[in-house]
Amino acid sequence: MHLLQFSNCFLFGTASSAYQYEGAVKEGSRGESMWDTFARKYPERNCHSNADETIDFYHRYKEDIQRMKDINMDSFRFSISWVRILPHGKLSKGVNKEGIRFYNELIDELLANGITPLATLFHWDTPQALEEEYGGFLSENITMDFRDFANICFEEFGDRVKLWLTINEPWVYSVGGYDAGRKAPGRASKYMNDAATAGKSGHEAYIVSHNLLLSHAEAVEAFRNCHNCKDGKIGMAHCPLWYEPYDVTCDEDVEAAERAMEFMFGWHMNPTVYGDYPEVMKKIVGKRLPSFTDSQSRKLKGSFDFIGINYYSSVYAKNVDEVDPDKPFWRSDQHVEWKKQNKAGKAIGAQGGVEWNLMYPQGLRKVLNYAKNKYGNPKFIITENGHCDAYEEKKPKLYELMDMKRTDYHKKHISNVHQAIYEDGVQVDGYFAWSLLDNCEWNCGYEIRYGLFYVDYENGLERYPKMSAMWFKEFLKEKDDDKIKKPQVKRMPRRPSGGRRFIKHQPLSFSPFMRSLALASRRKLHHHHQQEDSQRSGELMSFDQKLPTLSKKEQKEQLSDSSDEEDSQGDVQADFEFFDPKPTDFNGVKILLKNYLDDKEWDLSSFVDLVLEQTTVGTVVKVADDEDESVFAVVSALNLARYKEHKCFRELKEFLLQVCSEKSVAKDLEAMLEKKAQGVGVLVSQRVMNLPPQLLPPLYDGLFDEVSWATEDEPTEELRGSFRFKWYLLVTKIYKLKNPKQRKPRRGEEEEEETVFLKPEDELFLQLSSWSFTYPMRSQLVTSHEMKNYQLMGLVMAVEAKRIPEFRQMLNSLID
Repeated sequence: MHLLQFSNCFLFGTASSAYQYEGAVKEGSRGESMWDTFARKYPERNCHSNADETIDFYHRYKEDIQRMKDINMDSFRFSISWVRILPHGKLSKGVNKEGIRFYNELIDELLANGITPLATLFHWDTPQALEEEYGGFLSENITMDFRDFANICFEEFGDRVKLWLTINEPWVYSVGGYDAGRKAPGRASKYMNDAATAGKSGHEAYIVSHNLLLSHAEAVEAFRNCHNCKDGKIGMAHCPLWYEPYDVTCDEDVEAAERAMEFMFGWHMNPTVYGDYPEVMKKIVGKRLPSFTDSQSRKLKGSFDFIGINYYSSVYAKNVDEVDPDKPFWRSDQHVEWKKQNKAGKAIGAQGGVEWNLMYPQGLRKVLNYAKNKYGNPKFIITENGHCDAYEEKKPKLYELMDMKRTDYHKKHISNVHQAIYEDGVQVDGYFAWSLLDNCEWNCGYEIRYGLFYVDYENGLERYPKMSAMWFKEFLKEKDDDKIKKPQVKRMPRRPSGGRRFIKHQPLSFSPFMRSLALASRRKLHHHHQQEDSQRSGELMSFDQKLPTLSKKEQKEQLSDSSDEEDSQGDVQADFEFFDPKPTDFNGVKILLKNYLDDKEWDLSSFVDLVLEQTTVGTVVKVADDEDESVFAVVSALNLARYKEHKCFRELKEFLLQVCSEKSVAKDLEAMLEKKAQGVGVLVSQRVMNLPPQLLPPLYDGLFDEVSWATEDEPTEELRGSFRFKWYLLVTKIYKLKNPKQRKPRRGEEEEEETVFLKPEDELFLQLSSWSFTYPMRSQLVTSHEMKNYQLMGLVMAVEAKRIPEFRQMLNSLID
């Protein structure tokens, strides 16, 4: 593996934080942070050390930037000290111009040396003034003070810093500081930490994390409203372990590993994707877990442009059935025992310098794939990854410099990132090693070392490159003289992609009515391509949108002009591409499905969320390079039994039973919704009416191929089984001719068809269905004069899964 195997825009850098690096706590009008106070007040809980000077980056940053450059790094992650900008934590109490100047000079020096800055807003250094005023992150009051701090940073530095993180490792901050009590402010129950003087384990950590998330959402909103940051990207740095089952043959341990990931990663990730905590956390933690208001949930959804991953280690997860309800803490809520060895006695990895620093490089790849599949294939940056050595005073310096374990650690983890990108299709944009320099490691002080450079604490903080630094220098040296365009990330081989082509939007229709309908929508599409600032999916016509009423003269002109229009406007350059669903598709998909159940008021938003959460099976269609990412089509298949407890699925079943008036079908329908539900997939398919028909075969081929792959590739047997469909249930719409027996065409008129299919594949599904029924719809979508003889009807069909190969062949023949 060498640098040429990564894309040209991939960042390689090192990471740091203000408290651990800067020192100079009494200089530049800096205020007091919570960690300053904690380290001085409880030296015995901090290895009798503090960060008053640490490694003096405040004065030595220029020479340290040269060290980054010397080993060919092209990016640097640093944090902005809240108390160096706002010494008292509040905007109302004054902004420190000296602090602004320091970070301006740091940023300018980085850029002058060709190093891309990535700035973290909060890396645990809460202003002590806010701790004393209202308890820091124990109070929701902090969210607005944090937003003010973030706003200042965006306005002052956003013109040059284009990559931002809001919060670093919220899990560590909450659990370490408010549940285990090992990190500042050291709060915990006595049964968790005898040294703690205050706190409530099993309660406060959830409150703190809740307010961290609200603060994150406020900062992201401020970022997206800041003109300086318009071309920047923002995210949060998470720190998941990877959990392997202690006993892979034990269902309880397999479930424990999944549950552990939800408690560690999903706790702070799910709210930023779905607007709420994982269901398993809500069930176990109960009232101790705060809840979000509707407005807070909306603000949290989609509040990231990339996901920061700080990965260090993995463990085995062993299920724990019984815990003491009178002594709650975060890990007991997990119901998981962390193990270094599995049931067979195999260690998960070599031990590092701290207890849970275990080398398991493939865990990073697994975390990335887990998040890719669960959260809609987002973009990632590895914002921290590193190996620590335990410091021994008698150990010779040469031994510290020959850090072969650290070198091997980085080499193997970077290799797994490479595999995740090029073999798994994960979108990773950068890798930041923790850390450039040995530094103050929080409550561990200077007892452990993570740096690529050795810092001699006994002799003037001199820096010396370790073997790992030299490895990076060699690994990255091709960067400067690389004249070859490096390969870009490959698309998943299982995901069909649309090529750029000229597509003639000829309507695939079965009557003059459908021709008129499609021509009207095609005109709307042509207008869409002429309006650069009007590319929302709602501007195109879905099957659930209304057409304006056309006069007879307008209809005649429309039909008579059609051939000329096809010659002059029919060729539209459209690069349609297929994508995994993701949370930012919510509005587009909801528009497409808005009349899925006629005009029934039901929990459509939750239904859309389920479609978007299922990224391994399902596709959305978009136009390439569309900044607004308008959604033109969606297909998916959701298991009836898997989601039976969700309100939206209960409402779906109630609706279908209510509208089914055909007694011969009602029993079959009821059996499918209840007894046979485990083998039933609700096939969801909706799109704009003028989507080119040649996209239909690859769209459905992709869906049914993904269903087949999911039966083999999903991580648990339960999930694999949920895609072994025996039946597909379809809910769609057609037009039926009113009183067909009484309708006789006049002389010269074409005979009107009894059924008009809005989607051509529905005719094929109907031919293959075991049973079906129709019902009148109250919502009428089209008011064109030509539809006066037609009634919009709902159509429900049941198609056996074994007939899908036949459907695919028929669809290909029809479109060809």
